Amino acid sequence: MKNTKIIKNKKDAYKKLKKYFNKDSEVFLSLHLDDNNRLVNEKLISIGNLYGFTFKFSHLFDTCLKCNKDNKGKVIFAHTHTNNVLSPSESDLETLYVIKQMGIRYRVNIVDYLIFNDKKIRSYKDDEMWQMRGRMQRESKWFIFLL
Repeated sequence: MKNTKIIKNKKDAYKKLKKYFNKDSEVFLSLHLDDNNRLVNEKLISIGNLYGFTFKFSHLFDTCLKCNKDNKGKVIFAHTHTNNVLSPSESDLETLYVIKQMGIRYRVNIVDYLIFNDKKIRSYKDDEMWQMRGRMQRESKWFIFLL
């Protein structure tokens, strides 16, 4: 593959994603990579409004499986925050949890989940506080469920 962009980290991903930022609506997308981290495909999955976006999880993973037919590829999911706050919302944490579980089920190698705006990017993989907050939220929900 000639002239194919290699995505080694969140900064490389941001260079590809930045063009999707829109101050009037959140967007949700995916970057599909091969085993050598070369960009194979990028998909705009959903364009929402100022406060969020919607999509069907089944459509999301159908797209992943089509882009990575041999199940050897990788995917990075990302979405924008129009309010310039890159901290994940409760809804973001719930979405990420479901995506991770479905990734395991469908054997999709999810390498990161990013939140970005027109100036910065935040990576789940690189952010221990974000990971801890997601675990705490999940555990508290299970605790309530078990009561």
